[in-house]
Amino acid sequence: MRLLAPGPFTGTRDSFARYVDALTGMSDGATLVWLAPFAPPQSIGAQYALVLPTSGSTGAPKAVAHTLPTLRASQTATAEALGGHGAWLPFLPPTHIAGVQVVARALRTAEERGLTDPHGALGPLPDLGASFTARAVLEAMEQWVAPDGPLFTSFVPTQLERLLRDPDRAVLEQLRRFSAILVGGAATPAALLRQGRDLGLRLVTTYGSSETAGGCVYSARPLPGVDLSLDDEGRLVITAPCVARGYLSDEGELSAFESVPSTAGGAAGVRRFVTSDLADLGADGTLSIRGRADHVIITGGAKVNPVEVEQAICQHPSAAAALVTSVPDDEWGQKVVALVVPAEPAHPGGADVERPGPELLRETVPDAVRAARLGSASVPKITLVVDDLPMLAPGKVDRVRAADLARRLIRE
Repeated sequence: MRLLAPGPFTGTRDSFARYVDALTGMSDGATLVWLAPFAPPQSIGAQYALVLPTSGSTGAPKAVAHTLPTLRASQTATAEALGGHGAWLPFLPPTHIAGVQVVARALRTAEERGLTDPHGALGPLPDLGASFTARAVLEAMEQWVAPDGPLFTSFVPTQLERLLRDPDRAVLEQLRRFSAILVGGAATPAALLRQGRDLGLRLVTTYGSSETAGGCVYSARPLPGVDLSLDDEGRLVITAPCVARGYLSDEGELSAFESVPSTAGGAAGVRRFVTSDLADLGADGTLSIRGRADHVIITGGAKVNPVEVEQAICQHPSAAAALVTSVPDDEWGQKVVALVVPAEPAHPGGADVERPGPELLRETVPDAVRAARLGSASVPKITLVVDDLPMLAPGKVDRVRAADLARRLIRE
């Protein structure tokens, strides 16, 4: 097997095409695509098809090792959940699992349908070096000669928010052509989902990671073959054939995820991945993420889940986005701090209000958290107004940089 590192991704169409060529070789079983955050080791097992980074919001990268069967298991489950293998329009960078799988699913569709062009189910490659706009989506859709069958695409919440900020009739008509629009990478505000669905868009929220070959839970329900459970600490455990082999070191050594013996009628090669996400499972098997176990803030001896506080803040129309972090404090140990992006007038939740100023947000943010009844410890002691939240991979907030930003703003 040939090892190929396609090099830095610059966002241009030529750079995107280079990645597509590499992923085509991967899908054919001829190439190991290396996207990990360090150089490949001198010796590496021939069983791997893709090694790519994972990075939680604390920013510590690891290299996740997938085989072709784990990637194809995810593609098969996605097709079953969405009603078949379809054509895909790419708008996510192919450097992370979500963007990789958009391309790989399109290649798989061409294979399943026997298309002579292996890229026949892949839409026009975008220029991701430029700012993402509704016009870019419109132009791609208008020039796309798509094959018969379902059409799919995938966005992060920020992209969807930009498309719906001031929705154009022509853009909406094109977006309604999609049988499903996947939205993942971060929690999607409920108001944004309502707006999109009210406009006739078939939005499907996704949950997953590099370790699970992308989304493995769609609209709160696990994909076929995916089993969800909770460990004794309330962390989500995912058991599925799409779970990666494990983490690969810079010396080529594998820290393997736990293998689960196949049961009668079950799939072979199933592995178990213990996430860092705290979750609830409904009686009907639906998944609700409460936040990450390693992000819990302890203030005055009480535990605060920052994700729950962020969700409460974003329920108020004055807030477009929020990130809750903490700073050291002599009295509380950690002091809860909210970084808040004010809502623009055209924001789905704030269309009828002027852009709020710092003084208004310092009043509304604590009130919103109190209204959610999360406890007095969860109410931010400090509210900081920012233009944007620090980000890592597409759609994922950078909590390390956010904490640094909060400390700097407080000092100023």
